[in-house]
This record gives sequence, structure tokens and C-alpha cells, in this order.
Amino acid sequence: TNSNFQTWLTNTKREADDLLVRAEVKPTSFDKKMVSDEKQAKTDMAEKLENARLTGSLDRVYAREMAFEAQKLVTEFNTMAKKGPAKAFKEFATTSNNSLIPLQKAFEDFDESKD
Repeated sequence: TNSNFQTWLTNTKREADDLLVRAEVKPTSFDKKMVSDEKQAKTDMAEKLENARLTGSLDRVYAREMAFEAQKLVTEFNTMAKKGPAKAFKEFATTSNNSLIPLQKAFEDFDESKD
């Protein structure tokens, strides 16, 4: 699941970057609070995963956190697919979401006793 998720992230980021270039959206125009919040979320996640590693619960915590983060992305993509600023954004959101949903479900269904 993790390697599939990494592949999905890589491909989706590339597609999003291409879409933003075509829409002439520059990183300097990103909302500063959003960027700051994302940096803090990354720091918080790293800390949570490190604590889980130290307590021997990394597999379970990682699966739970990835299921939660993937669900947040599903929700965002659903919103973008319905209310996106242009057809290309809506199509990107729909395609990305369709690929993400099975990965989110796999994280959600993870059972470390089966590893």
C-alpha cells in the first residue's frame, strides 16, 4: 500500500504542478497561512510518527494517520471536482480522487496482525 501511495503522490504532484503552470499560478501567490499550516502539519506528523516508532507502534499509527490524511484529500478532491475554478481542475480532482480512494481504504483496513 505504501509504495502505491508514494507512486500516487508523485504522479498527482506532477499533474498538479503542470495544471498550476498552465493556469499561471505561481508558488509566490500561495496563501501564506496555508503554507505555514502545511509546514506545521508536516512537523507534527513527523513527531507523531517518531513517537510511534519509539514505542513500537509505528505500523498501526502510520496506517491510521495515512487513512486519515487520505480521507482529508478525498474530501478536498470531492469539493474541487464540484466547485473547481475550471474544467481542467475538476477533471484533475476527479481522476486523482478515483485513484486515491482504494489506497485510503487499504490504509483504513490495515491489520498489523496480518503482516
